Amino acid sequence: LIGHSGTVVSAQFSPDGRQVITASFDKTVRLWDASPGRPLAVIKGHGDTITRAAFSPDGTRIVTTSADRTARIWESAAGKPLATLSGHSDVVQSAAFSPDGRRVVTGSNDRAARIWDASSGQLLSTLSGHEGYVWSASFSPDGTRVLTASEDDTSRIWDASSGKTLTTFDAGHNLMSAAFSPDGLRAVTGGVEHLGRVWDTSTGKVLTTLSGHTSWVQSVAFSSDGLRVVTASNDNTARVWDASTGKALATFQHPDSVMSAAFSPDGRVVVTACGDKLARVWDLATGKILTTLAGHPDPVLHAAFSPNGLRILTVGNDHVVLVWQDLIWAPRSRQLEVLNSGRELSPAEQQAYLHHP
Repeated sequence: LIGHSGTVVSAQFSPDGRQVITASFDKTVRLWDASPGRPLAVIKGHGDTITRAAFSPDGTRIVTTSADRTARIWESAAGKPLATLSGHSDVVQSAAFSPDGRRVVTGSNDRAARIWDASSGQLLSTLSGHEGYVWSASFSPDGTRVLTASEDDTSRIWDASSGKTLTTFDAGHNLMSAAFSPDGLRAVTGGVEHLGRVWDTSTGKVLTTLSGHTSWVQSVAFSSDGLRVVTASNDNTARVWDASTGKALATFQHPDSVMSAAFSPDGRVVVTACGDKLARVWDLATGKILTTLAGHPDPVLHAAFSPNGLRILTVGNDHVVLVWQDLIWAPRSRQLEVLNSGRELSPAEQQAYLHHP
């Protein structure tokens, strides 16, 4: 997907996997057809670099965040502006829709998160209490709570209706990433302390510590069944952990910093993005590389699966996003299934094309 003139900082598949949205330092957001890579729309309107773009749960809208201190909501079909979320006093770092698509939560360098009405753009509540930049903010799976991660060494759970703090996770270090478990009962965090932690979202207590990395943990994520966690680190590894016991299940060694790691939807495969200009696809059962995705001339910053697991997108520090088809890493049976999608040869064709005297 070629078209941006600045670093691409965010890329995401649409919920149906047919489109990709990209956000760039060139102040534009671009919508693409995921299969042929055809550009569908260029969205302009922010006055400064864009920090993130994300689809609504139904894929009909897009939310974008920017250094211009606003977030904006757009119609995804044609890029028509729908609402401007104004109220932050510094760079807006992240935004996410609620599961029902009716609200948006934003996190900012102004040390606050805010919840907005996604239709009108009206501010519903301000989540105040952090003493440092709020790197990320997201809704719980049921939409009743919000999880934030901050450089003030804490992550917090907030009531999405009242805006009150429900639980504070005091990690003791700058938290770069935080995510809810699929059932919302736990959260995982990672940051500069070289550790991941799994927390009880009701009590704020640490359930297990993911110990083994020797440098910053860049990203954390649960598997779709909530049984495992994957972490990516500057120590040149990605690791998969048992989410209940904290036991390391697999270590994926790289020659450079691992910028991100993500499970496939079925949890059998992990994709990693690395500073050595490559992304890698790993078999979780064996710990072996299924394939290496080479195509970026600069470090790969992010990699993610499509919702059906049949594609991967990779974001490079080269202004380009690449989309990869699963035949590159799929099991042999899947490859044969796709290749065997035509009709059988007729007797005459068998004689003409397959007969050897």
